[in-house]
Amino acid sequence: MKKALFVIATLALILLACKKAEEPIEAKFWPFAQGNTWTSEESYSYEVYRGESLIYSGSGTSTTNNEVGTFVEREDGKLVWPVTSIVQTDSTLTSISYYHVTEDSVYVYSLKDDEEPQSVEPNNLAVGVKWDGNLTLPFKIPEFPTELPANFEVIGTETITVEAGTFNCVVVEIDLPDYSVDSAATQWRTEGIGLVKMTTDFETVYTLVVPLDVAIEGASEMTSYDFQ
Repeated sequence: MKKALFVIATLALILLACKKAEEPIEAKFWPFAQGNTWTSEESYSYEVYRGESLIYSGSGTSTTNNEVGTFVEREDGKLVWPVTSIVQTDSTLTSISYYHVTEDSVYVYSLKDDEEPQSVEPNNLAVGVKWDGNLTLPFKIPEFPTELPANFEVIGTETITVEAGTFNCVVVEIDLPDYSVDSAATQWRTEGIGLVKMTTDFETVYTLVVPLDVAIEGASEMTSYDFQ
């Protein structure tokens, strides 16, 4: 009888340990919990010149609704948070990204079982922390990439107010080494909340058939959130 009880207790401890191992690790600057939702509004404008001639330009606004789904397991055993983003402009675009969190890093996958992450960033952000990643523009420019290789650095802290509220943030400066552009964008992120504001404002040159000058300006702000 004692032996049977010992075996049952051992199995219970093993099952408990497995359950604890499957519990999600906290993403310090992302709001990952099932059912969490948040909304942001984006505005942007761009101009493209060939010499002194304006080739094309554009501007617009959009609203993005995000929702965190159920914690799921990849084929390789990694556990990921699926986040559905619905961008509403003149049309509606829906996409899903998958986030795997460790104590040190947050890995972002375009598809649940992609072998390589789309990007990786530190889980613990503090002044002086640097990493390489991609600046994703929340709009499209003809023939110009929407994802740009970038260098990120936390340069300070700041309290800012947006429509969703007032937040104590770390400030992240983003440079574009491939285009030799410093301070191309700035992000404000809040622990436990996520990205509450981003601004983009830079000029660069890219070559399609001939060199073209492009000027880009945009902003995104969190307007509301509902966390479980």
